[in-house]
Amino acid sequence: TVGELIERRRLDEAERTLSKIRGRLGNHPEFMRMLAVVLHLRGRNAGAANVLKRALEQAQHDPLLLTNLGSVLGAQGDFMGATVAFQRACEIDPKLAAPWYNLGKSLARQLRIEEALDAFEEALRRDHNHVTTRIARAGLLVSVGRVEEGAEEYRRVIARRPDMIAAWTGLNSIKTARLTDAETAQLEAMYASPDVPPATRSKLGFALGKALEDAGRYDEAFSVLAASNAAMRRTQTWDSADF
Repeated sequence: TVGELIERRRLDEAERTLSKIRGRLGNHPEFMRMLAVVLHLRGRNAGAANVLKRALEQAQHDPLLLTNLGSVLGAQGDFMGATVAFQRACEIDPKLAAPWYNLGKSLARQLRIEEALDAFEEALRRDHNHVTTRIARAGLLVSVGRVEEGAEEYRRVIARRPDMIAAWTGLNSIKTARLTDAETAQLEAMYASPDVPPATRSKLGFALGKALEDAGRYDEAFSVLAASNAAMRRTQTWDSADF
């Protein structure tokens, strides 16, 4: 389906599929939502916003359309507009976790910290295992000095989803929350696994390198960090005209 193609970031295929069904479904709100998501992921946010606003003329009470519109407005820097869209989505269907999560992110960008934390709590009430909410909440807690709570939240994520790199890097970035020996061993095992994609391994390497350094294993830390830096450089493209 188009949704699955988008989820896998196979945007060219998603766009071709949408083109094939445009004649039959081009004015349907869900078709327009899918099209807007593709445009948003391609960075064409003005076009995505226009498509979503047209869709909302037909389905003004659709929480998914409003949530997508909020994401697009936020990407354009219109955080107030994004917040209004997310709030409206939450009002229409308060049982959905995604609008509450997005509302929390939007409020956090405006430094409305307590409101953002409340929104994240609402998201977790709807979906206790909403991992991205927990990571966002952890980062916000750390940023306002509630470090122990933030570290605990990161560890909750790691316990459920050890493959979530953002949780490892977030936890490891807290100077006063060093990884335990067991956590470091778990990170080492993931880093060494042949099943880990190269891009993921390089990100894990930066977290592991710091953990090894904190543990006083300096030679190993240097080796892992050097390998991760080299892998990261191989993925970068540059043009001599930029220099």
